[in-house]
Amino acid sequence: MTDSLNIDITQEAEKEIIKLLDERGMEGHGISVSVEYSDGEASYTLEFADSPAADEVVVEDNEVPIYVSEESAAAVDGCTVDYVVENGRAGFRVETPSLAEDDDFDDTLEGRVRAFLARNFPQIQGHGGKAVIEDIDESTGTLRLSLEGACSGCGISDATMSAIRNQLPRSVDEINKVEIGTGGDGGMEIESPF
Repeated sequence: MTDSLNIDITQEAEKEIIKLLDERGMEGHGISVSVEYSDGEASYTLEFADSPAADEVVVEDNEVPIYVSEESAAAVDGCTVDYVVENGRAGFRVETPSLAEDDDFDDTLEGRVRAFLARNFPQIQGHGGKAVIEDIDESTGTLRLSLEGACSGCGISDATMSAIRNQLPRSVDEINKVEIGTGGDGGMEIESPF
C-alpha cells in the first residue's frame, strides 16, 4: 500500500519536525497522521510516534517516516504537511489538494454527497479516477457508489471505499448506508471535479 500512498512534507515542515524530535530526544521517531470527521469536514491530527501502530502503514518517501492508519489513508493520500506562521502563531498544517469549493455544488442530496467527496477525497480525481453515483434511495438513505477509472485496481481503493462507507453517513444526514465498489456498469456520473 505504501507504493500508492503519497504524502509530502515541505522542507520547512521537515526541518521543524527534525528540530522538535532532536530537542525531545526522539531521534528515529516518525509522525502518526490521523483523520477525524465533524460536520462533513476532515480534521487532521499529527503526533510523534516511535513506531507505527498495528493498523498503520508507513510512508517512507520523506526524511521523517509517516504512519497512517488504513482507514485514514484515503483522506491523507495526496496531502502535504506544512509548517506555517500566521498572525504570530506557528504550527503544522495538513493541506489537501482541494479541487472544488462547496459553492460548486447545489444543495440537493446528490450535491451534498458530491461536496463531501470533493472536500474529503480529492485524490480520486487526482489519481485519474472518478466517483459515479449509481443510485440514491432517499426512502432508505442508501447510496450506491462506484469508484471507476484509475480507482479500479488502485492500491488504496479498499481504504478509500472503507473511509467513504464509514464517514459519509456521519457527514450527510440523509445517508444511512453506503454500498460502494470499483468498476461498474454506468449510472449517474458525478460531474466535475470527478
